[in-house]
Amino acid sequence: MKSLPFVTTILWITTLVGYQFLPSVFRQEYFQYPLILLLSILLPASFWMVANGKKKYFSIFFLAIFLFNISFFVFALKTNYAVKSTLSTQLQAGMNPKLAELLVTEASVEKRKVIARIIYQRHAIALPYKNEQEGYTLYSPNKEDLNNHLENRIRQADLTMQDRELSFNLITTGFLLTVHVFLFITLVIFLILYDKKKPVIIP
Repeated sequence: MKSLPFVTTILWITTLVGYQFLPSVFRQEYFQYPLILLLSILLPASFWMVANGKKKYFSIFFLAIFLFNISFFVFALKTNYAVKSTLSTQLQAGMNPKLAELLVTEASVEKRKVIARIIYQRHAIALPYKNEQEGYTLYSPNKEDLNNHLENRIRQADLTMQDRELSFNLITTGFLLTVHVFLFITLVIFLILYDKKKPVIIP
């Protein structure tokens, strides 16, 4: 039991280094859930043990670790949310109406055709553009247009997968933050109450 604060410190440092340099291992659910749960139990126990020992000032170190962990989780939540918001905006973006208007208002026929081509490559929609005779010509995509659209669809699918991963990360990080705070506070309160109930031995 006397070595518990030391073990907790080593475990915390290992976790911190692992998150930084081996995220593919330390951020796996089967690894990070038990690790955070264990730290959430050991931190308040070590904090209480040191606070009631000879080196009480050392308890500030474990309190600082707890606050650092909270800051780390909150920072991760804010970062993931910001990135997810950007991705969601890109995924929900439809056709730009101002771009479609250029199919009629752009001065050059060649430019109007280029705009129709861009719209097809992005959205796979063949739109008519104003021709030289003041009529309208339906854009006819070529093989290159089809290939470019396919590449855009693949990129869109990648963005969708990233968006789902970020949603999962937000849920996971929020859950771990809640567990960490709840266990720390609950165990400290329990230890305080337990210490008060200990019988006083009169010599």
